[in-house]
Amino acid sequence: ALIIGGSTLVYFNINNDLSVYDQKMRVVSELESKAIAALYDTTVARADRKRMEDVQTIGIPAWKECIKILNEADQLDLPEALQERNKDLRVYLELRLKCYQLYEEVYKDPSKDYSAELAANDLEIQKIMTKLNGGQGFEE
Repeated sequence: ALIIGGSTLVYFNINNDLSVYDQKMRVVSELESKAIAALYDTTVARADRKRMEDVQTIGIPAWKECIKILNEADQLDLPEALQERNKDLRVYLELRLKCYQLYEEVYKDPSKDYSAELAANDLEIQKIMTKLNGGQGFEE
């Protein structure tokens, strides 16, 4: 009974951790949507100043919160496949944060040319998005 009970406890913990993980990833997805809309939503007419304000007050904090949530998720007892996916997700989130910080720098100092750095960052984002989507391309 002890062996079966121990197995049940491990199974329950993994199931519970998967449920917690799923909840955390839903929050990450919501934050991602808000962050992307802060910079890329063209359905709303905004001045550059307002767009940059949204990047600073919505986008950057959202990406930072996503990374924080992923750090919490790393503490869960997850299957190896999800642990590996989290590594790729971390790269994606950190690249997105870097992108928004670069746009913030462009706005603060328009005399500097960040186009090469932004293009390289965007390329890395596309690569990791393709990997996260199982080799399928992704459009924003």
